[in-house]
Amino acid sequence: MASKTQILLLLVAVMVASYGFTNASANGINNGTNADNTNGTNSNSTTGNTNGINCNSTTGNTNGTNSNSTTGNTNGTNCNSATGNTNGTNSNSATGNTNGTNSNSATGNTNGTNSNSATGNTNGTNSNSATGNTNGTNSNSAPTTKSAAASLSHKGIMGLPGFLIYTFISTAALKLFHLI
Repeated sequence: MASKTQILLLLVAVMVASYGFTNASANGINNGTNADNTNGTNSNSTTGNTNGINCNSTTGNTNGTNSNSTTGNTNGTNCNSATGNTNGTNSNSATGNTNGTNSNSATGNTNGTNSNSATGNTNGTNSNSATGNTNGTNSNSAPTTKSAAASLSHKGIMGLPGFLIYTFISTAALKLFHLI
């Protein structure tokens, strides 16, 4: 007979696995999001950050090729920025400063090649940070980290199974320890 500790550890493992499975649907190709972050190709973001090729951002940051940004920052080739900063080749910047090789920093510091930072620091290659710090290659960071709830509800059909799994596991754990 398994002990309560072993059962609890199993429940935690299932919760972590279900979170990863649900969260994985948030990244990919041809994904769109209204308030979250999207990584991929031909994706759109309304108020968040987008990283990829041929993508558009209205009020957020966009990193890629042939992309446009209205009020945010854009990093890539042949891209335009109205009120933000742009880093790359054949690009325009209205009000920003540039430090390094094809790199741009609005109010923070940037180290590396073809990297962009809006208000934070970025280290690496082709990486973008909105208000936080990013380390690595082709990585993107938004102002806040996605919560479990946001991840569960992020992508349509993946949201409901994830929510049901968490509800079941939470209830089972509480009953196991006689808390409900």
